[in-house]
Amino acid sequence: MEVISIIIALISFLLGSVIIHKFIIPINERPVHFANWYYFFEFGLMSFLAIFLLSDTPNLYWGLKSIPAEHFESVKITVNFFMAWIAIAFPLGMLLSDKLFKKLNFKNNILEYYNKPTLLVSRFELILLLFSIIFTSYIIYKIGFIPQLKMLSITKLEAAQLRNQLTFNFPANVHLKELVGMHLIIIFCFSSYLRFLNEKTYKNVIIFSLFLSMSIFFVSINLNKSGIAFLFIGLVFCYTLENNIGFKAIALTIISIIVLMISSYYVTYKKNPINLLSGIKNRIIYSQTFGNYLSVYYFPEQIEHIGLSSISRTIEKMGFEYKENSAKQIMNKIKKDEKDKKVSGYMVSHYMAEAWANFGLLGVLLSPLYIGFLIKSLLGIIINQRRTPLFMGLFVFISYKLATISGFNHILIPRYLIITFIILFIFEKFLNKGELKS
Repeated sequence: MEVISIIIALISFLLGSVIIHKFIIPINERPVHFANWYYFFEFGLMSFLAIFLLSDTPNLYWGLKSIPAEHFESVKITVNFFMAWIAIAFPLGMLLSDKLFKKLNFKNNILEYYNKPTLLVSRFELILLLFSIIFTSYIIYKIGFIPQLKMLSITKLEAAQLRNQLTFNFPANVHLKELVGMHLIIIFCFSSYLRFLNEKTYKNVIIFSLFLSMSIFFVSINLNKSGIAFLFIGLVFCYTLENNIGFKAIALTIISIIVLMISSYYVTYKKNPINLLSGIKNRIIYSQTFGNYLSVYYFPEQIEHIGLSSISRTIEKMGFEYKENSAKQIMNKIKKDEKDKKVSGYMVSHYMAEAWANFGLLGVLLSPLYIGFLIKSLLGIIINQRRTPLFMGLFVFISYKLATISGFNHILIPRYLIITFIILFIFEKFLNKGELKS
């Protein structure tokens, strides 16, 4: 049965690839675009590939040791069938969005957006820059130090404790940090880079450098080093909006990002670079999938399905019980020691794991359709606006930053992204009255 499930998953993946290539955006037309990223990298490489490579012995993997060997085959078969459905349903969700936009007579051709000229209009860059500097200074003041610098002078255990503290007990307003630091400032960074690509002046270099520094601070504020690599991937997406690059350039970029990640790990942990490279491979291909199998094993046999109880702590104010999300509950299950629990974070996984933990089979069936539809619709809204650096920055953000390898909750109700949309539309429609320069 396991072999059959793998064959079905492979056929589904091939069919999904055909749907994307024929009906959404040609895979080889522009190598760097949202469909290639979400489907072939985040899903294909970081989730789907593992079903072919995982051994039948869970004890070989640190994250799967809590699954008894006699249950592991049935868990793997279930995950394989879930992956097979996602492989076909995610592209179908994007296709549904395409059909809706055509029916409403809206533009829906992503390639046309890549080929449109950029409209460089007045964007109050200095006001946005000043606002961002003030907010970043406020966050540093509330923390009391710069976490990335402190990490260089503390032990590995102290770094884990600090990371846990910054993740679960952030000293400043978490909502402001997420909205401004993790959304707006990053989009401003992309926007300033896109402006620099069109107008290579000293002023634009300085503005972009400052936004880049603040973006690096926020994406790694909880000492998550991969955030920096993903930020530079976003800059690659920006570059491809103005310049079509080939596969050789992409390969060079990937190598550069891997070198950057190895360097950051070496500075932090002083480990052998060869071991670090192996660790990065295991993190991307294996560790990223552990939550998928653990979720199927634990829910609902050992932990009840969560439903909407982990969406937000706001539900407590409405009289409902709040529960930790599945990623945290799973981590607490596999971390038996209380000390380990205090420094442990979340069990990473594809969004399927949290969709299953929250809503069972219905969540698995509907989530890829919804997410495919959501991503394509958000991008569709943007390509029906003027192609300005600010909207292009938002386009890039949505093209790769929705993190389908993260939890389902933040995609189900993307509140910060919705607020970001509203703020940026206000900037574009009401605040910026400048005349077109080019």
